[in-house]
Formats: sequence, structure tokens, C-alpha cells
Amino acid sequence: MKHTHPFRTVTAVLLLSALLLTGCNVTPAADTDTGTETVTEIAVQTETETEAPVPVTVTGVTDRTAEEEIAVDQMEEQFFEDVRYAYFFPSIKSQYVTVTYSDGTEKNIRDALAAGDVTPDILDDYGIKYFMRYNTRVAEIVDHTEDADFNGDIYGYEDCFYMDTEYFYTFPEQKGKYIDVTFTDGRTVNLYQAFALYDVVFSVDDLDAFGIAYDKTPRTFLPLTGTNEAQLVTEKPESYPTEEDVIAAYREAYELAAMFRIATDGGMDAILYQGMQYQRIDRFDSYEDFLAQMYGHFSSDLVFGFLWSTLTTQDDLPADQFIEYKGDLYAVDCVRGTNIHMGDETYTVTQMTDTAIVLCVTIEIVDPGSEEAGARGYEAFFFSYEYIGGNWVFTTFPETR
Repeated sequence: MKHTHPFRTVTAVLLLSALLLTGCNVTPAADTDTGTETVTEIAVQTETETEAPVPVTVTGVTDRTAEEEIAVDQMEEQFFEDVRYAYFFPSIKSQYVTVTYSDGTEKNIRDALAAGDVTPDILDDYGIKYFMRYNTRVAEIVDHTEDADFNGDIYGYEDCFYMDTEYFYTFPEQKGKYIDVTFTDGRTVNLYQAFALYDVVFSVDDLDAFGIAYDKTPRTFLPLTGTNEAQLVTEKPESYPTEEDVIAAYREAYELAAMFRIATDGGMDAILYQGMQYQRIDRFDSYEDFLAQMYGHFSSDLVFGFLWSTLTTQDDLPADQFIEYKGDLYAVDCVRGTNIHMGDETYTVTQMTDTAIVLCVTIEIVDPGSEEAGARGYEAFFFSYEYIGGNWVFTTFPETR
């Protein structure tokens, strides 16, 4: 009986296992002493190492319409869009805007953008003009007042949720804050907020598309214009106001200014606009009458300054304190009160030039809590009263109380 040497056998088995795992070829040979096969020759095969591929990169962007003077239609062309923006060329030329690569290949800008090789701002690097528009659009509009389990508070005021130069858009009662508008970028806001967003594409037409019913009333738009400054009159006026005329004009102007500075004096008729309650200002027959009185006493700059008074809504949106609604003036009712330390007034009128008068209003400083009578001091305020556009109006009107 032949005996196999145990050390040789174990060594052969382990070596063969290792070689098989590493992909080597083995050539067996007979063992003349034992008759068993042992490994006597080893031929190792190694794979040829391959070089890593060189990445292809963008080497340039060329507007061939400029370089080769290619004539194209002068109409704007959208060549790309993402979640936030749509990108446009001022002419139909995307096929001629060429992206070149390090391997010598080319693509037009549309295909390069679609493949993700570049982003639109690469055009800035090469001085190629384009422009953007917001592209976030409406995904869904839901009127929760139609929900079976709706239990929100609805005020009976007419709800003007939007207005443009042609129409007032309204609901018969408050519901704008219960209408959710969801945009393609995932944002969900109420209807009032949606109309205030500047970075989305949203209009009344979207309400139509989602079946939201509303009313619209034609609007006679009365823009604020520089009526008094239509033409600057440099020649002497035909007549000059007397001292009494200037003081009377000041008192009338003060009452108008007090509506913006002290109390709006709103009436009982009210509406909702952007979710806020506005009351009709009954002292004016109409919004047109209001503008006529304002321009009859103040320069255009002052009228704009008074009317550009803004507030913040419950949704943290800016809102005008005064609005025109269906021909009347409405305002968010505000009351500030007056300075109780300002007492009686005296007036001094001084003619400065043929077209300029200065009114000095001197006001007593008093102490209402003191038993001692009389003024504790005085404070003077100066008002410019000028002849502009055929009318005498105040061009400065400081706050006194």
C-alpha cells in the first residue's frame, strides 16, 4: 500500500485553491516517489491594464447668428424651462447657439440643456443675451367652503379678492382665505396671498380653469396723475390769494391731511379686500370727488405721498390703506388721536415770489395737567403754497399735531 505524505498533500490542496481564486494556470507533474500529482510549474496570467477614459467637457458656446451673420426671425423663443423660470432668446436662434465639447463634438443649446451638460447661466459666461420669466404655475385650486365638513367663519361683506384696471373681482361673501392655491413648486397659499406673489404665473384665468365661480364688475379706472403739474406756469398768476384765502386753504387742507394722519373717519358701508375690512369714507361723494379735493389743495407729490400709506394684512402682506372700489373711496379704519400738548395757532403769511407764498403756523406748547394757564412755549411750522399748473396748492405740509 502506498502512503501519501500528509504535508505534501495539504500544501498542494491549499496552493491549488489559491491559484484557482487568482485565475492562474497550473501544470501538474507526477511525483516519482509517491505517485501523487504535485504542483511543479506555475504560469501566472495578468490582465492588461486599460487607461481610464478621458472625461468629455464643454469647451465653449458660440452664437453663430452673430459670428456668421445668419438671419433669423425676430420673435422671442423659449429654449428651456425649469421649476422656477422659463428662458428665452430675443429671436429664433437656439438651433444656431452651439455648445462644443473637448472631443470635438457639438450640440445646440437646447439639446445640451436637455442632456444636463450645461445650465442656462453658461450663456452669461459667453456674453449671449437671453431673458427669464417666472415659470411656477398653478397645480391645483381648492375651495374649502365647498367641503362637506367646512365650519369656517364667513363674514357677510362683499369680498373683493382682486382688482385690475378693467374689473373688480368679487365673491358675494368672504371666502378668499378659504381657497387654497397650490403651485408646481409645492407652495400652498390662500387666494389673497396668491395674487400678492411676484414669482409665480397666476391670474384670474386660473380660477376659471379650476371652476371657481366669482363675479366681476367693470371698473372706471381713475389713476393718480400729476394733474396740477401738467404744465408749469412760470408767468405771474392773474390774481393772488389774500392772507385770509391762504389761511382758509390751510384749514381745508389740514382736514384732508387729518384723514391720513389722525383718523380715517370711515362710515358703516364696508367690504373685504385682500381679506381686510375697508369702510367707505362718506365725506366724499365719490372717489373722483376725493381726487378733485386732494389735487385742489396739494401738489401731486403730496397726493402720492398721502395715498401710498400701506398696512400689513393678517397674512403679512402689504396692503393699501386707501382704495377705490366701484367709484367710491374706502379705507381701513384707523384712529391715532392728536398731540394734547399742542394748543392755539397763529398765522403769518409771507409773499416770497410771484408764484410762492410761505405760511408760518405758530402753535402754543401747553401742559393740560397744569393748573397754571398760558403757553409753556411755541413751535413754528412752515408751509409752502405755490402757483402750479394754474392752481395755488401746498407743496409742503408738515405734520403739526
